[in-house]
Amino acid sequence: YSMHMSRVQKNAPQQGQMHPNAPQTTRPHAEQTPAAQAQAGAGRPTQFAEGLTWSEAIAACGLAGVAWFTAKMGRTPATVAEVKQAAQATKAWDENSGMYGAEATARLMRDTYGIAARVENGVDWEKIRRDVFAGNPVLFDTSAGSAGHYYGVENARQRPDGVWEYDLGTSVTDLKASRGRQWFTADEIPSLGFGNPDKTIYDD
Repeated sequence: YSMHMSRVQKNAPQQGQMHPNAPQTTRPHAEQTPAAQAQAGAGRPTQFAEGLTWSEAIAACGLAGVAWFTAKMGRTPATVAEVKQAAQATKAWDENSGMYGAEATARLMRDTYGIAARVENGVDWEKIRRDVFAGNPVLFDTSAGSAGHYYGVENARQRPDGVWEYDLGTSVTDLKASRGRQWFTADEIPSLGFGNPDKTIYDD
């Protein structure tokens, strides 16, 4: 989706950087598979480091999500700029609106990259955790339409108080409101300013 430039990072942190005040990682979840651990380094590229114009970059959250999702599924990694070309060719994206919704995003992955991506209405956090711990990529978008945002869930952990936190990687550190944090609870995500989690994209 297209984001107002005052709400995104001009110099976004690179993958793996965390705010110094972010909580430390708790013990790995017992259900995390070797496949998930092996793929832990395949993080989402920042939407600001791919040779796009500034106006394209602020609308590239969905493109970056597709680049990450397809790489996690074993496809030849594509740059965000290459995904942009594919999305423009299939009329799934423009720099004013960003991706044309979750269905268009999933269709791009199916038709261009051969991935059985599917959309579910709503966000089931327990199901997301199962997929993430199995090594699968998960994207979700928010309810703000063209002012919304695509987040990629790269990992999850449970705090001592029982609350789950989700590593959203550069999909959140690209936003000024994150202040460099990667880990957020489900209840904290609306406070980032791009709406409520709305639709989820899984590999079928």
